[in-house]
This record gives sequence, structure tokens and C-alpha cells, in this order.
Amino acid sequence: MKVNYQNAEQPTGVAPGEYDVTVCAWDVQTSKTSGNTCVILDYEVRRDVDQPYAGGRVRYDNFTFIDSCGWRFSQAAMAAGVPDGYDLQTPEDFGRVMHYRNLRITVDQTERNGRKYATVKSFAASRNPMQQPPLPAAPDANGFTAIPDDVSDEGLPFN
Repeated sequence: MKVNYQNAEQPTGVAPGEYDVTVCAWDVQTSKTSGNTCVILDYEVRRDVDQPYAGGRVRYDNFTFIDSCGWRFSQAAMAAGVPDGYDLQTPEDFGRVMHYRNLRITVDQTERNGRKYATVKSFAASRNPMQQPPLPAAPDANGFTAIPDDVSDEGLPFN
């Protein structure tokens, strides 16, 4: 067999539609164009739900951490079951809170430089809910994070 680039299809990613997803990764970066801080979420189409593209990824969903974009943070957080009034002090707080949470996204495609990319257009609560991960503990006034009472130290190497 010979490698033939002309017969190699380029992956198209996740097609436009609605998908139940899990936030599988996050990062905080500075935008090269505006200089604003952005939180970037990646989603995995849930494998436990009967839907097309199960296991597929929707990558690079950017959330610009400025007041005028707060509505988008709030929509995603509401869809993921984050309580109203939950305080996000830093972009990292949003990434930590959303990591491993489940929600439903509506995907569209945009074209840049001749390639098509999946773009998240809206958020909603999952149609196939499952238990969400606990919210991370918030730092106290001294900057320390309290260890939740329900965590056992049994089996740790320093016991």
C-alpha cells in the first residue's frame, strides 16, 4: 500500500447540531489580538448518550473575561448547573468550576482560511442529566483552600 494524499479526507469534526457534552479541558490565555484574558473550554460529546459524534471533540470555545461578555459565562454556568450568584473571581475559577461538568451545546460551523471549524452558539441544560461534579472549594480570606469535611485521609502515604 502507498500513501496517497489525494485520497485522504480531512476530518470535518463535529457537524452542526445539538449535543450533550462534558467539559473535558480548559486553559487560560491572553488574546493575541485584543490582549484580553480568555478562558478556553474544550468539550467531548458524551459517549453515554445515544447521539452522533459520541466521543468527538469541540475545541477552543473562547470566553473573554471582561464585563461585557459576562452573559456568556452565565449562560454556560447556568446550563452546567452552577448556582446563581456563584462568585468567579478569576478566569481560572471559571475553568475549575466548569471542568467535567455536563451541558448541552448547539454547534454551528464557521470557515477560516478554507477550513471549517465547529463553533458553539448556545448552551442549555443536558437532556440526559447526570450528577455534576462538586464545585471547587473557595479560598478563605488568607488565600488557603479549605479541605472539605467529607474527604478522608485514609490511604495517604503520610499516615
